[in-house]
Order: sequence, then structure tokens, then C-alpha cells
Amino acid sequence: MPINQDLLNGINAALGAAVTPSLTAASSTNDLYEAYVFSVVLEVAKSEGGTVAFSDMHGNTPSILLFRTGPSVLYHATQNYCHGIIQFAAKPTLELHQGVYARGISKVRHELDVSVIWKDEADTCRASQVDPRYNKVVLAAECKMYQTSYLTVKLGREFIGYATDLRGVTTSFVANKQANSLEKLLVQHKKNRALSVIPTNSTRVNQLKATIQTAFQDFKTKN
Repeated sequence: MPINQDLLNGINAALGAAVTPSLTAASSTNDLYEAYVFSVVLEVAKSEGGTVAFSDMHGNTPSILLFRTGPSVLYHATQNYCHGIIQFAAKPTLELHQGVYARGISKVRHELDVSVIWKDEADTCRASQVDPRYNKVVLAAECKMYQTSYLTVKLGREFIGYATDLRGVTTSFVANKQANSLEKLLVQHKKNRALSVIPTNSTRVNQLKATIQTAFQDFKTKN
């Protein structure tokens, strides 16, 4: 499974030696892809001068980073899922999550494959068992890993609705393949996209990193 191993290598490089991902090369490629995008966000946070740490649901530092293998609430009580903690100097603390829900303008629940959320909001969610509010989400990535089928225009339409309901959030459609019609649709609607994002395609990975970098820079400027 060369793509799985490539994704895992990228994840391990970003996490460092202090923590091990719960995923392996035998894990679902979709799960590894979300974890890989998670690792790209970590790399950008570090490059922007942020310090990065990891926490489980109870505030402890884990040795194994337990990733979700399906969407769930941020305040999940039965599994000790882990997240990243990002701190920029003199700025509010942020948390990096994978596979959690948030509420949009409409109050509809959306799955955020990878997201950065204000820590004070995440603390409130854990204490009160509620979903994060869209205006406390800094960035969100919709991750699509398709090995055999094509990326359809329908996915683009769904993403436009998702991004519209998360007004003010830096949202990105991230996929491992190219899809010209879908990309044209997202460009027309001025939505961020990063297609053909795989570890071996540094040009496309850097395109994704640039969007994440802008989101962090905007956060630091506004706060």
C-alpha cells in the first residue's frame, strides 16, 4: 500500500518522535488522508511561529495520538480522542481537531474533517456537551481521498453550501485527485481548493499550506 505508507510517513514527520499516531499503513486510506491533512496544518502552525503540543480528552499528554475513524462530537465521552494544541505568542490558544462536528449559521451540524477551533470554545463544548459554533472555527478542510472513482461536480456543489454556512471560516476543499469541472465550479464561486494533494506532489501541498498560512496570519492579525 504505497500511498498509505506515504501518508503515514508524512504524519509521523509532522508529529515528531514524542507521539505515535494510532493509525498504521493498514488503516483506511480515507482515515490516513484526514490525518495527513491534520499533519500539514501542524507543519504550517510551526512555520508561522506557533508551538504545538498534544492532548487527550482529559487534558493529558498522550504517547499515542488517537485519531477518529468516523465523525463524532468534539466532547465524545467514550473514546479518548486526541487533538493538537497550537499557541501563537500573546494570542488565544487554538486546538486542531479531526472528524468533529460544528454548527453553521443555519444551526445545521456540519462534519469538519480537519479544523482549527478556539480552545476556549472547545473547553465549553467539552463542559456543556455542545458543538462548536462556526464563528469560533478558524479553518476547516473538507478532505476527499478517491482511489478509483472520480470527483464529481456534486461534491463541489455540496462544498459551496458547506462553506457558505460556515461564513467567515477559511474553508478548503482538499482532494488527492484533479477534477477540472469541479475546480472550475469552485473557482467561479471563489472557494479555496487544493487538488492532487498527496505527499509526493509538493507543488499542490504547498498550495494547501499557503491557504492555511493565510488563515493563521489573519487570526494573529485580528486577535
